[in-house]
Amino acid sequence: WITSLYSTMCRYYKGNLIPTKGASHVTLSLQDNDQVTLGPVHITNVTADSKHAVNNQFSATSADAYCNIRTTQPELDALKHNGEVILARAEQHFSCGDYQKCYDTIQGLLSSEPMKLTALTCYLAVAAELRLKSKLYLCAHELVEEYPENAISWFAVACYYYCTRQFDSARRYFGKATMMESAFVPAWIGFGHAFAAQDESDQAMAAYRTATRIFPGCHLSLMCIGMEYHRTNNLKLAGQFLCRALDLCPSDFLVHNELGALAYYDGDHVAATSHLERAISLIPQPYVARWEAILVNLAHSYRKLNNFDEAINWYEQALRLAPKSASIYTALGFTYQLKGNFQSRMEKAIECYHKALSLKPNDTFAQEMLTLALIDQCAVTMPPYNFVAYDAQQPFPARSKRL
Repeated sequence: WITSLYSTMCRYYKGNLIPTKGASHVTLSLQDNDQVTLGPVHITNVTADSKHAVNNQFSATSADAYCNIRTTQPELDALKHNGEVILARAEQHFSCGDYQKCYDTIQGLLSSEPMKLTALTCYLAVAAELRLKSKLYLCAHELVEEYPENAISWFAVACYYYCTRQFDSARRYFGKATMMESAFVPAWIGFGHAFAAQDESDQAMAAYRTATRIFPGCHLSLMCIGMEYHRTNNLKLAGQFLCRALDLCPSDFLVHNELGALAYYDGDHVAATSHLERAISLIPQPYVARWEAILVNLAHSYRKLNNFDEAINWYEQALRLAPKSASIYTALGFTYQLKGNFQSRMEKAIECYHKALSLKPNDTFAQEMLTLALIDQCAVTMPPYNFVAYDAQQPFPARSKRL
């Protein structure tokens, strides 16, 4: 009966039929009722919680620390190198945005278990995030040859086409994967992404709604619907769906970033700053270039709150991640201008505008603000002008004779 319980819970967790909070309550209740089921239930709960990272124990700095916490009990010591535990660790890295570590972990698992199909979804997702086109091509080719009747094979093909920005082909193969296995949530979400990449919001939201209807415990489809509503400027509905996603998974930094951006456009800069700070606190450090947008969003929010020092700090951190971003240099120069009230610190503003225009010469905002900064700089640095009234009766001073 333990095996039966484990299989049943795996189906519920893997299918996202139980929200993450509910899954934790189920696990704790089973621990209280019978310690014999602790082992299999823990392994199942590791997989479920690793996708969302909402458990306090699971929010450790690294997955290795989490694994050590979870495996302190003697009955779990032998499972440290179990394939399911390694897969859960990789999924946790993916959910936290640490894609390189996720790839290294899942690559090690597949090298020891090449035919572990349950690990391929995570592998394909992280390979698409890292733009590993050759890896995706080889994996898709092998899967189609070996498992042509399996949805994961055509999902791999779709991921390759999505990564190479061939969205029409990606839509076709994502659709084929959903037809072969209607309960395959990554294919539904990928199907929606392929439509959204071509600005086809109605079809994208139809795919996301299907995923939400079939998988009520998955917050990703709700977040994607909120993002589409935000993109089409329907801020009210966007806020409703993003708040529902936050209720299901309060520790997803992407949800906090979207809520922060939504609050910024709605004019609530305090709430925007709060959400964006929370998002940054959940991002693994050191920061990588893909998180530059979140840092810039936070800097914009601080600038709107007239907290120019914090804004400059976050702009400079974003520049370390994207040193060739003209928009960041423009925003930083504008912040220096605002901090000096258009009267001082013009040197740094002018320097930032020059760098921005060297990277993007047709930036009209940077050109206009550079002109104003130069005028203000001249007004401050030029010596005072002593006005002398003109007297028509006064003779001109005598000129010295040339030799």
